[in-house]
Amino acid sequence: ACYLYAYIIIQRLVAAIPNFILSPWTAHRTVLVSFRLAAKSLDDELPRKLNREMAAAGGISLLEMNGLERGVLMVLGWNIHVTHSEFLSTQNELVLTQSKP
Repeated sequence: ACYLYAYIIIQRLVAAIPNFILSPWTAHRTVLVSFRLAAKSLDDELPRKLNREMAAAGGISLLEMNGLERGVLMVLGWNIHVTHSEFLSTQNELVLTQSKP
């Protein structure tokens, strides 16, 4: 579920910023912060130190991780909620994409 939530967050981010470009500098940061937000939306009881651990795993500082998280939330209007129907339709879309030859 976390992978799919992160994918949806990335889709929303790209849609919200028309000139958004994934580059070697932005790709891992985008994936990292999307996974962190997805994990938080699925389990609000995660330890606070997880931001520090995820930042270290991604090779960025905690300050940058927190800034990226805040920035993405601001761009998305602080709405990272994924409805059940959105989850299922995105899941089906990905399954259909994978099943095409």
